[in-house]
This record gives sequence, C-alpha cells and structure tokens, in this order.
Amino acid sequence: LTGNLKHFSPNAKVAHIDIDPAEIGKNVPTNIPIVSDSKEALIELMNQTSESPENGEWLETLSKYKEEFPLWYKHDPNGMSPQWLIEAIHKVTNGDAVVTTDVG
Repeated sequence: LTGNLKHFSPNAKVAHIDIDPAEIGKNVPTNIPIVSDSKEALIELMNQTSESPENGEWLETLSKYKEEFPLWYKHDPNGMSPQWLIEAIHKVTNGDAVVTTDVG
C-alpha cells in the first residue's frame, strides 16, 4: 500500500506537518502544508476541530486489511521490534496515544 504512492489515500486531503520546510510535500502531494513542531500543530488542530470526519469507507478498507494481514510478529528477546513497541505503547496508554511516523 505505502509502496505505491499513486494508490496511497487517493481521495484524501493531505496535511503534512514537519518542522523542516524542505520536507513538506517531498514524497506525497500535500494540500495543507504546516511547518511546525508536530506536538504543537496537533494540539492546535484538535482545538480547532469539533466534527468527526466521514471515514466509514476508509475504516471498512482497514478492517479488510486487518482480516487479510493479521498482526503478528516474532518477539526478539534480544531486541525490540517496531510492532512490539507499538503494542507496548498501546497497553500502557490504554490505547490513548498518538503515534507519528517518518517515511525515511
């Protein structure tokens, strides 16, 4: 999915938050460029947003992906996999965490 940018969220309006203006729109076309620290930008966006988006179709797509590609991973006792880390964050925050990622 993410390896094919043509099919990556084709109907979405993309907001790209980055502290480095040179990175905005570098990999994915951006509708809403925001040069800022991500924490500050997300807090401000949440303060200005009162409605939930219409995302039923996207949630159905995600549900199908979860059925087709269930989460599993080998736990490495000598290291930490990204999957293990996200699962641990989910557990300690009771699912109330915002996780941001990078494309690099």
